[in-house]
Amino acid sequence: MSTYTFSYKPLHLASHIECELEYEPAERGAREHETGLQLEPDYDESIELHSAKVMGIEICFLLSDDVVKEIEQAALASMKEPAL
Repeated sequence: MSTYTFSYKPLHLASHIECELEYEPAERGAREHETGLQLEPDYDESIELHSAKVMGIEICFLLSDDVVKEIEQAALASMKEPAL
């Protein structure tokens, strides 16, 4: 698991929301060598918002579930963008 810092700019706010998220990459479970039989489950990648601050003030507890999901999806998309 790794921590990812992301600056989110919603349309309805004048300032950015500085976010800290926990990211877990996808993981393929163990397979039997000869037959390929799955021995352990596969896990999809996941990301979870842990902190959201505006001008240093924690606002995570004020965010709706929809906004949290929007931030998590935007952060995940930004992680997959090629670096310039």
